[in-house]
Amino acid sequence: EPPLDTGDTRADLSAFVRATFGAGTHAGLMFAIVGTALVKERQDPALLLLIREQVLRPRVRLAVGILCRGVERGEIRPDADLELTAQSIAGALVARHVGGYGSEDDGLERIIEVALRGIAVR
Repeated sequence: EPPLDTGDTRADLSAFVRATFGAGTHAGLMFAIVGTALVKERQDPALLLLIREQVLRPRVRLAVGILCRGVERGEIRPDADLELTAQSIAGALVARHVGGYGSEDDGLERIIEVALRGIAVR
């Protein structure tokens, strides 16, 4: 199901990422899923492939859809690499979680701010 469109790219992206990663809780389901797949990768490479195809990539596509709406509204540059931006947001959240850096809630908003600033219309 496509994420809600409130007309505010930042708010929509924040709500989607919170729901996806369980940001604001220290035991988000997405972190557990990815962690388990990485631990099992050598014994069961098909598990990680399945999670990539069924869980991770569809969510990146949904995030890209949110960012595309920002392009349509003139908030985001049309030449911005939206897929890389979505991947960067996910990667930064994982890095903060694994590194134990502060509250995920605070980090999420800062990550989204930095990502959107980098692709915003100037």
